Amino acid sequence: MKPSSPILTAAKSNNVGGTIALGHSFTWTVTVSNSGLAGATFAPGATLLRDDLPGGASYGAPTVQNIVNVTGSGSIICAIAANALTCTASGGPVTLGGTSGSFAVAFSVTPSAVGALTNPDSSGLCHADPNGVITESNESNDCAPNTVMVNPYRLYLPLVIR
Repeated sequence: MKPSSPILTAAKSNNVGGTIALGHSFTWTVTVSNSGLAGATFAPGATLLRDDLPGGASYGAPTVQNIVNVTGSGSIICAIAANALTCTASGGPVTLGGTSGSFAVAFSVTPSAVGALTNPDSSGLCHADPNGVITESNESNDCAPNTVMVNPYRLYLPLVIR
């Protein structure tokens, strides 16, 4: 592979510092980037991102944001079905420009149980270009898991003596 090939990565973060109380929601954000010298063009219908989400939570509708150096960004369509987040090129090609092309996908998460919520789930994946349609100089740079610890909800009531 040429050094001028695209290098696609997906990086994941949460907005609660890794801990939340049951009964509250948080946001997971996955950022897809191209740090390679060449652009990465996805034909209509191609999958740009797949992230297998853990059970034990409900998920809000994903939104595409923070678009940088992407041609055809209006064709990026993301959805969550059967605990899988997928983003596809829909209605036209999408090109992540070389060295700086990126977009982020954010979605709300409402845990339904106490414990660790790890994304992707233990049997799943999180990968930009999961079907390998773009020839990259590094095909094995999946995104690292991101875990949020869901703690029991605690209600504190002050004792008032009259």
